[in-house]
Amino acid sequence: MNNTISNPNVYLFYFYLQKQIKNEHQIWQKGNEILLNCKHKIDDFDTNIKDDKGFEYTQINSLLDFKEKPSNIPVDLVQSNCLEPKVDRVTFKGKFTDKITNNQLSIDGFVYPLQIHDSYCLCFNLGCPDEPAQNIEDINLLEKFKIAKSLKLEDDDNFLGETLLITAHLPDKLTEKYRDENEIKHDIRTLADKCCNILLKPESTSPFHHAGELFGSPIFEYGLINREIDIYPHVIVWLFKDKEADKKFEIYEREIIDLFLYRHKLIKAFQDSYKVYKKLEKQYQQIQNYIDDFENKSNNHLVEDDLNNFQNKLKELPKKALEYTRWLNVLQDYQNTIVLNTHNYNEKLEQIRSTEIETNLRFLETFSKKNCLTFLEQIKGDLNYFVPSARLFDNTIAAIRALVAIEQARIEKEKLNVEEKVQNTIESVGVGIGVGFGVGGLFSSNYSLIEKPWQLPSSKHPFLPPHPFVAAFSSSLVLGVGLGLLSWWCTKSYLDKKRLKNN
Repeated sequence: MNNTISNPNVYLFYFYLQKQIKNEHQIWQKGNEILLNCKHKIDDFDTNIKDDKGFEYTQINSLLDFKEKPSNIPVDLVQSNCLEPKVDRVTFKGKFTDKITNNQLSIDGFVYPLQIHDSYCLCFNLGCPDEPAQNIEDINLLEKFKIAKSLKLEDDDNFLGETLLITAHLPDKLTEKYRDENEIKHDIRTLADKCCNILLKPESTSPFHHAGELFGSPIFEYGLINREIDIYPHVIVWLFKDKEADKKFEIYEREIIDLFLYRHKLIKAFQDSYKVYKKLEKQYQQIQNYIDDFENKSNNHLVEDDLNNFQNKLKELPKKALEYTRWLNVLQDYQNTIVLNTHNYNEKLEQIRSTEIETNLRFLETFSKKNCLTFLEQIKGDLNYFVPSARLFDNTIAAIRALVAIEQARIEKEKLNVEEKVQNTIESVGVGIGVGFGVGGLFSSNYSLIEKPWQLPSSKHPFLPPHPFVAAFSSSLVLGVGLGLLSWWCTKSYLDKKRLKNN
């Protein structure tokens, strides 16, 4: 296997949504970091941005000229009066010294800030200029091109993603016609794998995704798309068979940058939709718990604590329903975002195809024809699952409200019955006592009999009638109690029948 490559170049593309404080974005801080690293690592470092004393600027954000509103076309952000000559990017040049061979490589590159619609893009390039041809016998020298310390920006919801593009010219011997075609493909793929692995940290190595041709030269993509989390860096290795593909890349640089932007917007929307899916799943489980609780308790009479619990749920559920509906709308927005950016992606492909009729763009089309359709089908499935569940909130609220009303009426009725029973008992007892005392009062007039004479029983008269007062008092007591009890029973029976009739 021939490891020789010539004129390698590394491109980093960072994409970031706009914010209020435009010149303090992390993306520009990354540009400052890259430019400063270049200055420290490249010999004879020289840029086209200098002050009056010849000192190179390393603060990209100090050179930016932001537009008031997003534009429908890409806008160069570098102030035109900052550069000499007036160009749209910060360029630099210098040399790398190979400590093993002591050979020097000519190096040049650029930092290119852009505003594309509602997003910012920072493009960075470091590599060997096209002329003169510079061969690298030891491919491991590509590690010299690792200027950026990390491909990732810090965790930020406005960060869309990044792409690492590696280009190089293949050696003629590797593609000689007399060699077996499968062997050539194998060797080129092996070379691409080495380029990818050298420029990534071992723990960040991206798995191979797919391969094809673009503008007649082999191109390889690394990094799998994961909905839950962005695990693998997106890496493309493009190995030129001739100068034609290199020229085409320069011609369609803007279109390719746009394709990368739309790609990251699509993946970001797909991954963000999963976060919404998890929120909806959690809320859906909550409503299921409400339903289970309702079904378990609706089969029995509710007690006061149950009634209070369900009344509290009637206060919570409308808020839950509104939040659930809001997240459903967010999920639908992500679906619309994917549809829109898929259209934009395909439109860029058509712009290239309109001028390159003979060009095979299948490598770039795979993403929109395969991945984007998968994104849409997944979100469509999520919506089909969660949208009908929105009705569960209304149904559950209505069912709980009806149950609470019924049980509240039942409990109130039971309370009323108890109160009526107590009242009837009080009334009937009162009537009984009144009748008893009334009858007893009739005989109380016999009090005068207490003075009448009376003698104790004797042997001559063993059976004498009781004293008139005792006889009269005992008769009044027995009759009063009996009539009182009879009056209590009659009154209670009457009132109970009346209560039952009213109920």
